[in-house]
Amino acid sequence: MAVFIKLYQNKYNRQHDYGKWFARVVRTGETDIDRLAEHIEQNTTFKKGEVRGILIELVEEMKRELQAGRTVNLNGFGRFHLGVTSLSVDKPEDFHIGRHITGVKCKFVPAGRRNPNTWRINQVFSEGVEVKRLE
Repeated sequence: MAVFIKLYQNKYNRQHDYGKWFARVVRTGETDIDRLAEHIEQNTTFKKGEVRGILIELVEEMKRELQAGRTVNLNGFGRFHLGVTSLSVDKPEDFHIGRHITGVKCKFVPAGRRNPNTWRINQVFSEGVEVKRLE
């Protein structure tokens, strides 16, 4: 299994690396709770009450799906996907994965609902959160 990247040219002329090329992960699909549950059911004999075992298997299945380049959507919780950090180059032919990919990271986007008045997305995790200053 592999995670694929695609090169993109920076089009933001106010940034120091304008016109240079960088890498982004190409997502190869999406996995949701139903698909994960099917895989877990096929790989285990867990019964009701064996939640710890199910959670361990969920983590392992999420790793496999992410490493295959898929987005994992835990409905009502959020989406996970892998991204890369890369050094920029002047031309696509100058880009070498071993030299210019500096890391792989897991990104998380919390589930949310769009506010019909502002069109902003209210993340599920931020609803009802009070912000205070620590003194």
